[in-house]
Amino acid sequence: GNIVCPESETENSDIVALLSDGITDSQSVWIGIQKSESGYTLHDGSEASYLNFAEGQPAEGAESFILNVDPDSASYGKWEAASSDAKHGTVCERVPTNESNRLRF
Repeated sequence: GNIVCPESETENSDIVALLSDGITDSQSVWIGIQKSESGYTLHDGSEASYLNFAEGQPAEGAESFILNVDPDSASYGKWEAASSDAKHGTVCERVPTNESNRLRF
């Protein structure tokens, strides 16, 4: 699988809900979006069509990002810049065998 990257508000909300149900102790998880010369790209190199950065984000020069799943945080459910060597949780998407069998996370 690939590191999860929400491609819509619904997917972002689903990931936050899943992680808020206590399946992880982590208060943030890596997402598969990166800064590129043209904007932001997904792990597969395609252009990101959905962005959900917290207010004041992304930080200047940021290239790696996390999804904040801390319900006590002002940026709960939003994306933030993170140092690539920082420790955060990881959630992977299941690689579909075909599009009709597409399950995520």
